[in-house]
Amino acid sequence: MKCVRKVQAWLLVVVGGLMLSSCASSTGFGPSVDGVASLAQSASVPTMLVKCPRTPNCVSSIATNPEKLVAPFELLGAELTDFQAAIVSAIKEDGGVVRDERKGYVWATYTSKVFRFVDDIEWLFDANKGVFDVRSASRVGRSDFGVNAKRVARLREILNP
Repeated sequence: MKCVRKVQAWLLVVVGGLMLSSCASSTGFGPSVDGVASLAQSASVPTMLVKCPRTPNCVSSIATNPEKLVAPFELLGAELTDFQAAIVSAIKEDGGVVRDERKGYVWATYTSKVFRFVDDIEWLFDANKGVFDVRSASRVGRSDFGVNAKRVARLREILNP
């Protein structure tokens, strides 16, 4: 029995080490890495969302890669302020924490329960199209195992039951 526990502990250390070694921070992972301090102190609203990196841990409604592309959120006749309030409510209901909110812009974070990895989600209103563009990305690692796409789908269900 002791031998089995030692092997299990060894495997846990090896797998954990491999997972953490693949979690090197990368550029282009959202406002947290790309100057959130200056954004939070600025009075201006971003003019566009950050593009998704090459790694498969991001989805966006402005992505050019079809594997990362999700649909933007349509207001469906709602006023901008009402729909934005609904976005904030949906994020909180889904377990996210709103970090910044301005007219036409929302940024929130989600923290995974086990490894405490942080993901960012941003919403930016595009007045020309009358939609909220969305971007959800992991801050670290290469793959998110589809977590960000599932999060956007869950939020879409909450907003459009």
